[in-house]
Amino acid sequence: MHKSTRKTLVKLVYLALSLITAAAIATPPAVAANLLPNKNSGALLLIIPVTILLVTLVVEVWRETGRNAKPLLDRQIDQARQQRLTR
Repeated sequence: MHKSTRKTLVKLVYLALSLITAAAIATPPAVAANLLPNKNSGALLLIIPVTILLVTLVVEVWRETGRNAKPLLDRQIDQARQQRLTR
């Protein structure tokens, strides 16, 4: 992927996450002020952004953990191969 394309994609993802966060923050006051058609739509409008944000958090933690654990895992695999070859 080209570097400028990646930067653009990252900016778009951060913009989308910012808008989703804003929606999650703005929904409870809108429900309290009776600005939504009914309370069920307010719950739905709150659950969807929060779910997206939590899934994004889990994916990012998973990716970061994998990135940090890869060198250790590679060393352990190499050690296991060496032990198997010496037997």
